[in-house]
Amino acid sequence: MAIANDVLAHHLLGQEKESRERVAPAIERFPSSTRLRALWIQSADREKTYGELLNATPGHMRKDAEVASALCRRAVAGGMFEQAVEHARDAVVDKPKWSQARLLLAETYFARVAMAERTTKPLTVEVRDASLAKSLSAADDTI
Repeated sequence: MAIANDVLAHHLLGQEKESRERVAPAIERFPSSTRLRALWIQSADREKTYGELLNATPGHMRKDAEVASALCRRAVAGGMFEQAVEHARDAVVDKPKWSQARLLLAETYFARVAMAERTTKPLTVEVRDASLAKSLSAADDTI
């Protein structure tokens, strides 16, 4: 826990290089730590793709709320909204009383709409309206 908290402290301070340097050996030492795996995903270089991070994450860890949340954020950053929604739902299922998971689900649905508005291929009205409704519902659940 002390090692995970050290990595988390660097991550929260925005010291991603230090976070990456500390989390890699920590994962080797504690390969079953979901907290460390989530921090590893969050602090990964932007050049590392969502697919690479997903493939490097053991399947049994992907449903953990913290790991699923980290994967969700990386999927959103890569414009992979279907995968992001799936990860956010996994986080809610794992920790149904954790408001952060529900808020992430709401943000993911909203990001899907917001990002589509900035492209040349917008969502259909039905998909946009459904995504906004799901976002509002998840936000209500957060409260």
